[in-house]
Amino acid sequence: MLPALCRLLVLAFILWPLLIPQARKTLRVRLNDSSDWWSILNEKASEEFGDPQHREVSISNFVILSVALGEGQFEKAAAKLGKAPIVERGDGASGRSQACYVSGDGPRAVHLIFEQGEVDYSFYLFEGGATWTGREHCVKSNLISTGVKSSGGLRLGLSPSEVEAILGNPSRRRYDKLVYSLETKERLSAEELRKFRESFPNLSEKELRNRFDNLYASVYIEVRLVNSKVNYLVVSKSEVD
Repeated sequence: MLPALCRLLVLAFILWPLLIPQARKTLRVRLNDSSDWWSILNEKASEEFGDPQHREVSISNFVILSVALGEGQFEKAAAKLGKAPIVERGDGASGRSQACYVSGDGPRAVHLIFEQGEVDYSFYLFEGGATWTGREHCVKSNLISTGVKSSGGLRLGLSPSEVEAILGNPSRRRYDKLVYSLETKERLSAEELRKFRESFPNLSEKELRNRFDNLYASVYIEVRLVNSKVNYLVVSKSEVD
């Protein structure tokens, strides 16, 4: 009996370092499905971009619950709200990975969803709405409520005039929707250039700057209105050289 127990303990000691990384890995779920009606990367989504404006909005609009859109947003969300399964849908330009958080059960539940595409980083905040496949993978958090807002003040329940006070004039306006389509050309910071320099050591300084010194940034923000109040919000940004 004792030798058998010893063998089990030895085996557990050997396998434990291998099992820990597996436990730490984020669960990924692949769905061949486009029922995520709220996603602007959904294959069925209609384009509402309007004429792009060449101006910037405050970067505070891209931060919600201390989670900034960009590389590592899923990890930051997990640290703040808990680890959520990453749901993957579509491919190519419509390929998207999503981490969903929800206030609780019920038809008026508030959802906060982080999404990453090929070059896009987005968050969605909405109350209620139609059901969708994969909703069961949303993680409940008591930090999610109708009072959640971006660091710039975007939140559910705002009036159109309050949205415009934060973002300015929209690119497109409808009775039930405001759309902001913005384009800017940004110069890279010294730190960003340093990272590119490490990734492309064979490029000369001139070649590096010609190739990477400027990024074209696109911003898409859409709010949907019910009874003249925001009940759906998406904030999305992308950067391409």
